[in-house]
Amino acid sequence: MRGTGLLAFITICVLSTTHAQVRTLELRLSARDLPDSDPFGGAPDPYAIVHYSASPSDQYVVVGQTTEQDDVNKCEWPEVFPFEYTGPGSVQRIKLDIMDSDFDEDDYIGYVEINLLDIVSSFGMSVEVEIQPTGNGYVKVVGNFVNEGESKQ
Repeated sequence: MRGTGLLAFITICVLSTTHAQVRTLELRLSARDLPDSDPFGGAPDPYAIVHYSASPSDQYVVVGQTTEQDDVNKCEWPEVFPFEYTGPGSVQRIKLDIMDSDFDEDDYIGYVEINLLDIVSSFGMSVEVEIQPTGNGYVKVVGNFVNEGESKQ
């Protein structure tokens, strides 16, 4: 009879992981050390275009965009981006295109790609990634799970 408790514990763990509940994961974005890219060396007017993919085999889909921040090399965007996180086996990912708004044509600063699982499993649900392909700055993504019907916007 000693093993019965362990068997019950294992069964409960298996049932809880196989029937994982989809949860809303809200993401907040910030950037730092962005390069001066405006004419005459001025600070950029950064914004981010947010893309989502449910798996590595799926194409990215644009799901939103941040507001433009004026003349800054460091910023925190006020927008919150909610995603339905499917659980520990998730292969969901986001891609952020970091842009510099200009009068004529916006400049491309770079991009970052992050798996949602990396955010959820990191300390403080926070991940900072170097902007690719040139390493021009960093983007930080902070996640927060919210209860149904609740948002911290």
